[in-house]
Amino acid sequence: MSKPLISVVMAVYNAQTYLAEAIESILRQSVSDFEFLIIDDASGDDSKQIIEDFAKSERRIRLISNPENLGLGASLQKGVEEAKGKFIARMDADDISLPDRFEMQLAYLDLHPEILVLGGDHKLVDAQGKIFADLIYPKLPNRIRWNLLLGNGVIASNSATLFSKEFFERYGNYAALRAAQDFDLWSRTLFAQPFPIANISEIVLAYRQTDEMISKANRGHQEQIAVERRAKNIASLIGEDVDEDVVRAYRTTGLAYSNLGEIISTWQKVYLVFVETFKPGDEELAEIKAEFFQRLSHYTFLNPFADGKNIRLNIFKLRNILNKQVYNELWQHKFRSLFSERENG
Repeated sequence: MSKPLISVVMAVYNAQTYLAEAIESILRQSVSDFEFLIIDDASGDDSKQIIEDFAKSERRIRLISNPENLGLGASLQKGVEEAKGKFIARMDADDISLPDRFEMQLAYLDLHPEILVLGGDHKLVDAQGKIFADLIYPKLPNRIRWNLLLGNGVIASNSATLFSKEFFERYGNYAALRAAQDFDLWSRTLFAQPFPIANISEIVLAYRQTDEMISKANRGHQEQIAVERRAKNIASLIGEDVDEDVVRAYRTTGLAYSNLGEIISTWQKVYLVFVETFKPGDEELAEIKAEFFQRLSHYTFLNPFADGKNIRLNIFKLRNILNKQVYNELWQHKFRSLFSERENG
């Protein structure tokens, strides 16, 4: 049998509620040249039986059964190792791929061979499949890169990505983690030139959000892994070790940090070195600046005598921390925000 164009890899654990719909969405793809590797991670419900029933009539499906529960990362490792396709498509057991997802992604990759991982925008659906919002992913490469380092963390949806197999050859397989496998994978690309991750401006997936989502159950563990990977990359970028609070304070505002002055000083260094190293274009820089100065502003009092008790610093203290350019831009951001609030109020 000739090698398929695409290997679809889906790990399943106790997913019987939505599993059939997820499988059918792959089988309905307009591009039919694929194998479908489904790894059952020792499910205790009817998931394995559902997969076996589909496999009886669909030769493209291959079931891989874990003898014990290994977790998502180890299960995905198995799928990637078994994959024979030129491309590897990820799919989760509770989502729905739109019928032309593969067709749109392949067309983009054909025009952009430098891209090794391609995602796309999503519809958000509830437990009943009702659409309640769109999830738009970043499109500019250095905006995605910044999100890997210190930004808002929106990179690409692991459930909707299409990989060139070259990606895994270059950056390695999924880590055997039970959470944040995708962020761990993305974090290895920070210094890559050209940047290998992109998202198309098309809806490719219906992403289901329910109270049973694994990502919610493992949110604390997931966040800690992301913090560790970010701190490691920041240290590599600026050439010095950093406290993990540098990452936490950027991502979680409203908490008190006894070393807030040092944190903000490190943010400035990260921002300036990032701009110097990766030279973002005007549109990329505008997006990065908007977020960066919003974060700085959140931790800033305009009142030079205010004491934020490690929650905010007054503008006078910040003058001794920030360089002149960053300090002046922070002032401009604070005043623009202030006037905007008054106009809207």
